[in-house]
Amino acid sequence: MAKIEPIQDTSGIRRSWEKIFKSNDPFCIPFQPKVNAYQIFFPTVGVQLTESQYEAVTMAARLSGDHGFVISEVEVEGDFFKQGKHWWCEFPKYEDYLELPLYVENALYSIHSHWGVLISHENHAVVGGSEPFIAIVLKMYPNCQSDIIQLINYWMELLGYQERCPKWITNMFGGLCEK
Repeated sequence: MAKIEPIQDTSGIRRSWEKIFKSNDPFCIPFQPKVNAYQIFFPTVGVQLTESQYEAVTMAARLSGDHGFVISEVEVEGDFFKQGKHWWCEFPKYEDYLELPLYVENALYSIHSHWGVLISHENHAVVGGSEPFIAIVLKMYPNCQSDIIQLINYWMELLGYQERCPKWITNMFGGLCEK
């Protein structure tokens, strides 16, 4: 079984996080400017990725040279590096990933700050990285375009919007919201 172990000293992962993410808000573009490509996964399995989403991200991470990834709870009161739980994962099987006690918004990310995934409690995830990283994700998970359309339709129906997307979706994928 691949290793999953709690992280106690968060100083190193904080530096990794801050190089890839500028926010823990999954309702915006949460990435630093150096992250030049991103996509949406929808729906997720609550606050975890579906198996095909997980396999796409982990394959892209492996091909990017990573030997594992960090998972951090990011939806906690105060500083989530001090208050949240964190794990080092050496590419566990999907079933083992699902066994993690994740009940709040969380992030999977590269210890080398190559890529990141921010998962919302509203059943979507924002995936970011370099263009080659996202190209691998898209090859392994070709549903991204339909996921975005499903997300738009879901939120327009949920909020009772007839003619326009919620602002956060427009900010991320403006052209796709045009009818």
